[in-house]
Amino acid sequence: MVRIRMQRHGRKHKPFYRINAMEKRVQRDGRVLEALGWYDPLAADEDKRLSLKEDRIKYWLSVGAQPSDTCRDIFAKRDMLPAKMKAQWEADRKAARERVESRKAAQQAAEGSEAVSKPASE
Repeated sequence: MVRIRMQRHGRKHKPFYRINAMEKRVQRDGRVLEALGWYDPLAADEDKRLSLKEDRIKYWLSVGAQPSDTCRDIFAKRDMLPAKMKAQWEADRKAARERVESRKAAQQAAEGSEAVSKPASE
């Protein structure tokens, strides 16, 4: 199975990523089937932060390549995902937001009960 994922390059504390189509079983920095772009998270200019070959990415997605979670987020924000994959991405994002909100509510409830149970003289 082919995955679209990122290869880390650069040096310590200065990451630079290449976005590639790779066989799923190949290690992160292993053999690449096709280079599809790059991502520089530290670039100051928004235009120089991301470069993608959109036609080739759409081709790989059409033949069944699965993007990693990070690549899927990047492609969804650029509106490059097929409809079915985009619907799944939106559902995953909604579920993640609900998990975060429920944890915050539980934490606030726990903090509120601790404040009630502690005597004021301490």
